[in-house]
Amino acid sequence: MTSARKDRPTLALPNSAETKLQTALAESDRDLAERDAAAESAAKQLNKTERSALARCEKVIDKGRKAFVEIGKALQQIRDKRLYRETHERFEDYCRDRWEFSKANANRVIAAAAVVDRVTPIGVTPANEAQARPLTTIDVEKVRDAWQDVLDRVPKDEDGNPKITALAVQEVVDLWRADDEPYRDEGLAEFKLDRQRESVLTWGRKQIDRWPLDHRKALVQVFRQLAKEAAE
Repeated sequence: MTSARKDRPTLALPNSAETKLQTALAESDRDLAERDAAAESAAKQLNKTERSALARCEKVIDKGRKAFVEIGKALQQIRDKRLYRETHERFEDYCRDRWEFSKANANRVIAAAAVVDRVTPIGVTPANEAQARPLTTIDVEKVRDAWQDVLDRVPKDEDGNPKITALAVQEVVDLWRADDEPYRDEGLAEFKLDRQRESVLTWGRKQIDRWPLDHRKALVQVFRQLAKEAAE
């Protein structure tokens, strides 16, 4: 592909002639650049056959992304209405024999589909079961707010669309679960001060991470108030 001229030698010409030459060279460079840009644009354009192929592929991908919701709803109907009863006594046997997956897998897909239904009013929904799965582990009343938190936290593309990953969802869900689990009761025979103190510190740090920087001073006041109440 052609490109603009570089490192031209300096010519000893009268000012007017040099000016004309420089103008001509600049116009030539501009023409070359425009032709390069046009050729690059033409190379990117799809022909009719390619556009049809793209449309077919994207339709398959879109259907696949939505499939887990449809599968989850279908499995839930089969489970709840016991539509498997003609051939099987139990739902788990039906899942294993008919679809070769466990009851636990079936229930995960059902729960993920329910999550999507829950967050649909927001407008953006999990693209696959892996993104929805972490949301099935928190209180159903918190699912929509937690998902909105995910959308607020993840980076955005050039068009402002959230770039969501299953890992990003899991990280936010962990923060939401921490709200209800300042530390975990591990069934210790005696209270282990150091271990529980570290657990509470970990929980507190997660709360700090959730707060915007310009509001963290307010959070400090909240912690101070808690410390004051605990000491009384």
